[in-house]
Amino acid sequence: VPRLKIKMRGANVPQNVLRDVLQVSYSDNVKELDSFEFTVNNWDANKREFKYVGSETTSSVTRNPLHQLFTPSRHEVEVAMGYANHLTLMTKGHLTTMEPAFPSSGGPTLTVRGLNVLHKLRTKQFTYAWPPNKRESEIAKSLGTLTDPDPQAKGKKRFPLPIEIDDNALSREQPIIYVAQDNQHDIDFLLSRARRIGYAVFIKEEEHENGRVTKERRLYFGPSDANHPGLRLVTFELK
Repeated sequence: VPRLKIKMRGANVPQNVLRDVLQVSYSDNVKELDSFEFTVNNWDANKREFKYVGSETTSSVTRNPLHQLFTPSRHEVEVAMGYANHLTLMTKGHLTTMEPAFPSSGGPTLTVRGLNVLHKLRTKQFTYAWPPNKRESEIAKSLGTLTDPDPQAKGKKRFPLPIEIDDNALSREQPIIYVAQDNQHDIDFLLSRARRIGYAVFIKEEEHENGRVTKERRLYFGPSDANHPGLRLVTFELK
């Protein structure tokens, strides 16, 4: 039997909420950020009112946490899918949109959509040109050290996370005569550079040892591994 698990702020959603989930889907795309979507029953048959969106008032929002449960960008969400006790974490991300539906037959539903955690790195677009003869990993590494040229930013770093690269991969890369970023979010620029050479881009969470943080949260740019595959150098023949 298919199973799913949804966590918000690191805690499992209550069983009464999970039972309202009618459908879950996860989309992985080499050209876009990973996304997820779930459809939820939005009707309380006992109270005869909308359960999540549609019945909230100024006072009920504080009394009933369900009215804010699916508010976009409010909580970090984890979606795991699988069978029986074998669940796989598909993605971590944030809710971005809610779409209620009121069908002529059947109860009202709510479709909730979200993007993986990289979406939160889309804060500002930049234009910048790198010095000539830089390699891909050098460009990615240096992007993590650049500051926002806007005087109001007061020297704030453009990218909120440090960027980790693979030194062995760097030694195999070829210098590029000219590379420019043209009015792009930094994360979208990194994803486009990674796709060009089949690299993966993903968040590495904090690492702990003896209760202490040994490595902070960071963005990885480099060759793929079994858990974070990039573009595989495989040719498929369809008949």
